[in-house]
Parts: sequence; structure tokens; C-alpha cells
Amino acid sequence: MTIFLALSDPPGRFEGLHGIDYAAIVFYLAAVVFLGYYFSRRQRDTEEYFLAGRNMPWFAVGLSLLASIVSTITYLSHPGEIIKHGLGANSQLLSYPLVFVLVGYLVVPFLMKLKITSAYECLERQYDLPTRLFGASIFVLIRLAWMGTIVFTAAGALATISGLPFTTVVLGVAAVGTLYTTLGGIRAVIWTDVVQFFILLGGALFTIGYIAFDAGTGPVTWYQQMGAAEMESQPLFSLDPTVRLSWFGMITWTLFWWICTAAGDQVAVQRYLSTDSAVSARRSFACNLTASVVITLLLSLCGMALHSYYLAHLPADTDTVFPHFIGYVLPRGLAGLVVAALFSAAMSSLDSGINSISSVVITDYYGRLRTTAVSPRAELILARIVTVAAGIVAILTCFLLDSIPDDQRGNLFDLTGRISSFLVGTLGAMMFLAILKVRGSGLVVMISALAGMSAGLVWAQGHWLFGLPRLAWMWVIPVSSLITFGSALILSRIFPARTLD
Repeated sequence: MTIFLALSDPPGRFEGLHGIDYAAIVFYLAAVVFLGYYFSRRQRDTEEYFLAGRNMPWFAVGLSLLASIVSTITYLSHPGEIIKHGLGANSQLLSYPLVFVLVGYLVVPFLMKLKITSAYECLERQYDLPTRLFGASIFVLIRLAWMGTIVFTAAGALATISGLPFTTVVLGVAAVGTLYTTLGGIRAVIWTDVVQFFILLGGALFTIGYIAFDAGTGPVTWYQQMGAAEMESQPLFSLDPTVRLSWFGMITWTLFWWICTAAGDQVAVQRYLSTDSAVSARRSFACNLTASVVITLLLSLCGMALHSYYLAHLPADTDTVFPHFIGYVLPRGLAGLVVAALFSAAMSSLDSGINSISSVVITDYYGRLRTTAVSPRAELILARIVTVAAGIVAILTCFLLDSIPDDQRGNLFDLTGRISSFLVGTLGAMMFLAILKVRGSGLVVMISALAGMSAGLVWAQGHWLFGLPRLAWMWVIPVSSLITFGSALILSRIFPARTLD
């Protein structure tokens, strides 16, 4: 595990975490496990376990959705991206108004009126059972890859900060996240995510405030120093597919990512379904986007502050800067709180993933294919078993990801954009075919999805798999989703449903 390396001759006062830091971390971990136990006492069936009785407050659902998405990758990669490449990544925020309109007034009302448990039930309603199972399988792959990436990133940072072995940290993060999710279900996931959001917020604020106080500088100075630094150009628009990031490309990527995630990812859909109405679900999504703006701007300020603090010691791998600052600069005790924020970021993504995988396995596979009835209690026990299994597979995925050569990963921002985006775009397009009630055969939809998946995979990983030029990761989701959607429209005209079904 070498993605996080120590900085050479950096400004620092401490050497790793101390007893008070570990005490803060242990207290936090014990608290989230207690929450899982507390909510487990009210569970009687999978309706409560997966959807919390469909009565969760909209603000909690919105913050939970953001906490699930603002993972350790985002928490570490966004400051690292700002340090190395400047503020161009923040152009993603310009897409949010259009994202809200499309998701809030098209996707959310469609899903809420169906009264479903799994997002992929609508694929069977519009097409057929194999299409539903195909879509559910894509989701499971997305979340396993994502959770493996989350645990990989968190463990790398925490191992660097604490000095603990990488394997020990992997097992610790995954075990605690799996335990409280297995106990408490989606209700525990949502409320712990709310707590974790505020810990994330506090960690960013602590970092900004400490650097401002310690160095006697502020945002104006930090911005001026970044403006004077030599950084890679980030054009407003470029037709060159190898240009790593442009403002237009980032806006486009964010628009496609949010729409595909909101429509096709069970993690997001399950959040809407846990509210009592389309209005509440829409409010939760507005809360999510608002909180996302706040946390993105705060992490950008973190990046600017860290750039200023380490100006004479910046390494080539800027993803190492924030972990080093936490472990070697922050006062003892405060460092433990920020490490707890890293744990929060990891576990808020892990808990959502394993709970949603469990809901899909139980609803789309077991519930749909079983031939005999079972009691609600037996189904609940099975759901918990599947949750544990998902956590174990996430650990194995993490170790698999660790086997990828360091020089092929790119920084964390690149890694996030390449690891499963080709699946995200494909699944989102499949769901939109159902939402827009595009007529056709389920077989046509699956063939189109395979075409979109293949194109997206070549775009994302062709440099590693086939020795092709390294293409910009921000076009992976648009490419895979547009090819899937366009292929389905064309093939459904050539091969009407009646000729294939």
C-alpha cells in the first residue's frame, strides 16, 4: 500500500497519534455501534430494516445521502485536487440548479409513486425479469467497487497517520461499519450519517481555523498564493479527449453523474423511499445539494489553506498532504477528532453500500425468485446475513484494488472517476429508459447496456488494459450512458419487442 507516502522535511510538531487521539476515535466508534444496537430493537421485518417504515425526516435523509457520497475519497481527494490543479473542480457546482430540476421533478415523482423497495423493480415493470436482475447485478458491482475504493482510501490515510498496519485498519473500518449497519438497518445508517456529516463539517472547519490562526493568514492570501503558483491549465472548454479537466467537462460530468446516481443507484433511491411523500423526497434532495455546496467549498478552502501551509514542501502526490497535516501538525486530541471524520467518511459510504446491496439481494433475487413463503422474522435474519457478507466482500475488493500498480491509479480524484463510472452511466441510462417509458425488448436494453459498459470501460481503463492514450475520466459517464440510451432507441426500432420476446 503505497498511495500515501510521508512528506519529506515538512513542517510538523508531532509524530503520529497519541493516547488522547485514540481515545477520541474509540469513543466515536463505540457511539455509532451503540446507535446501531439502539435502532435494532424496533425491527420486526425488512420494511423497517430497509426503508425505516417510510417515515424518515427529509432533512436527515438529505444529509445522509450527502454523507454517503462525501466519502474519504472526496474528503482527501478534493483538497489534494485543489492543491495540485487549482479551483477548476468547483465548476461542478454550476450544474446543481439543473440537476435539482431534473431529479426533483422527473426522477423523484416517478419513483415515489411506485411504492417499491428496490429501484430495479421498475425495470421489470417496463421490460422483464431478466432486465431487472441484470440492472440489480450492475448495481451490486458498482457498490462493491465503490466500497472497496472507500476502504482502500481510508485505510491508506489512517495507516499513514496512525502508523498502524494497513490490513489492521482495513479490518477495523470494515468491521465497525458492517456491525452497526447489520444491527440497525437503514434507520441506523441514516442517523449515523447525519452525525457523520457534522463530524466531516467540523473536521474541515478545524483544519481551516487552525491554519488561519497558526500561520496568521486567511483566504485572500491563500488565493493569491495559488494564483501565483504554476498549475496545469484548466480550460473552459476543450474538444481534446485527453485534456484531464475543463470547466465544461466537469459541469457535464456532474450533471450526468447526479442524474444517473439519483435514478439508478439503490443507495440514493432507498433514501427517497424512506420518506413519506414525493414532496419530502424532493426536499431531501434539495438539502443534499445545499449541504454539498457547503462541504465542497469548505474542502476547497482546506486545499487552499494546506497549499499555503506546505508551500515550500509540496510533494508530487498532493493526496498525502492532508493526512500528514492531521498526523503531524494538528494538536493532539484535535487530530483524533479529524481522524474520526475520516472514519466517518469511510463508514457513511460503507454502511449505505452494504445496506443497499442487502436490500437488492433480498428484494430482487431472493424475494422475486423464491417459491415458498417465509416469515418476516426469517427474512430479516437473512437480510442481516447478506449485510455481513457484503461487508466481507468489500474487504476483499479493497485488497484487490491494492494490487493495481501505483502508476496506473492516478490521484484519488482520477481513481474515483475511473473505477466504476462506466457502470454508473450504463445503469443510469437503463433506468431512464424505464422512467421515460421507452418501448422495446428487455433483450435490446441489456444488449445496449453491454455496449455502453464496454465503451465506458475502454474509455476509463484503456490506457491500462490496452495501452491506449489516457483519456479524461470526466467523459466516462456521459459516454457509457449516451451509448446505452442511444443504442436502445435505435435497436428498439430495428427489433421491436414482439420479434425478440
